[in-house]
Amino acid sequence: MTGADPTAHAETPAGHPSTTEPPERLFRAIVESQPYVYAVLDDQTRFVYVNEAAREVLGLDPDQLRGRSAAELIHPDDLGTALDALSQVVEEWSERPGEGIPLELRVLRADGTVATIEVGTVPRFDDPDVRGVILRARPVSGQQYIDRALQALVASSPLDDVLRFLAASLEHDMPPTRVAILYDWDGERFTSAASTSLPEPLTGPAPTPPGAPASAGRPSEAPWQVAVDRNELVVWPTLEGLPPEVRAAAAALGLEACWAMPVALSGGPPVACVVAWRELPGSPWVSHEVSLERARSLVALAFERRRAEDRLRHAAQHDTLTGVPNRSQFFERLDRLASADTGRLVAILYLDLDGFKPVNDTYGHAAGDQLLQIVSGRLGSHLRGDDLLARLGGDEFAVICPGVQDPDEAVHIAERLLAAVREPAVLDGGVQVSVGVSIGIALGEGHEVGEGLLETADDALYHAKRDGKGRWHLARS
Repeated sequence: MTGADPTAHAETPAGHPSTTEPPERLFRAIVESQPYVYAVLDDQTRFVYVNEAAREVLGLDPDQLRGRSAAELIHPDDLGTALDALSQVVEEWSERPGEGIPLELRVLRADGTVATIEVGTVPRFDDPDVRGVILRARPVSGQQYIDRALQALVASSPLDDVLRFLAASLEHDMPPTRVAILYDWDGERFTSAASTSLPEPLTGPAPTPPGAPASAGRPSEAPWQVAVDRNELVVWPTLEGLPPEVRAAAAALGLEACWAMPVALSGGPPVACVVAWRELPGSPWVSHEVSLERARSLVALAFERRRAEDRLRHAAQHDTLTGVPNRSQFFERLDRLASADTGRLVAILYLDLDGFKPVNDTYGHAAGDQLLQIVSGRLGSHLRGDDLLARLGGDEFAVICPGVQDPDEAVHIAERLLAAVREPAVLDGGVQVSVGVSIGIALGEGHEVGEGLLETADDALYHAKRDGKGRWHLARS
């Protein structure tokens, strides 16, 4: 048996040669089959080589790119960042190899649209076969959009921003798909939609047919409505069965199928609906259903977060016992009115209950708390739409009345409140009690609207109490 040459080719069972150095054509085949753009840039950022993926990612033929500067494709707002990053990588690669991270950039596609891609670079000027920068570019993935959605959620960004990122993630996970997330259910329809590109009526109720009565406007056959009614994933493998207006709009965009997934919270009614419009006919594969379910869970998380923030915001600005605005919200409103300086007359009414302490002492704090709840409800029901009632503490309340015409209008409001509080109140156990209220009134405008105006109303309240209670007193300017 003779020794074997370790560099000699040996035939594999499939008939292919085995070698320690794969042929160049193998590497080229691998690169050309990739869905990501691989390119080589010279020291002037011009394309020396670019693979076939440029057709899909950039919408350009590789031959159209060779000799062009990569800077021409970068969105103007991102160009400075891209050039700075490339310069830093080239200058510092030898001292800090491998420390660079991919950079997200917006690029201009051949059809005029803007795409966000992730770009990584590796300098190879010392390699005689490269003599440039190796560049890899890939579209931002669905997971990256999910990451953005979660970041926006943590930052308490607008809900629409969070939902747009989630819609984009689903579009990347399930190509070719265009997604809308409908929300703000009013009992009959969704009134808001987050979408990257879909127009009405693919993101909202089907229009009422011409000549139909207003009651016919409820889009009972629209995909989102059907999904909400059934509270389950509903699939249209073709456009058949959709309302004519919706079907026509979808067909005009080259869409051929629709999948609608409702989103509910804790067993309650749906609060949103994920609608996926497909450019191919057919029903979801298992992998599609997994992506839809993940999107549903993340949309639900976004709404749970918004609900929790709404509760916290409400708690921070409202009195926990009566539910009316608290001191914090009262003074915020005063500050806004002062800074707006609309020139409108503003009235402040300072209220203090008469006879509340005897009720509290006789029947206990629980009865006193219930009385405060009854009184605050009555006060709120006798105010104008733009007025703000706040509990300042104990049995003291204050009302901001912006835009009163004159002192007489402020007095009329005070008289309504006096009458409302004067009515006997029935507490738990059938106990009937009566209290009154004294009111101090102050008026001002512009820079006069502030804590000083409240102090003036407080002084007027003192005069109302001194003069016999159960009455109003107007501070004279």
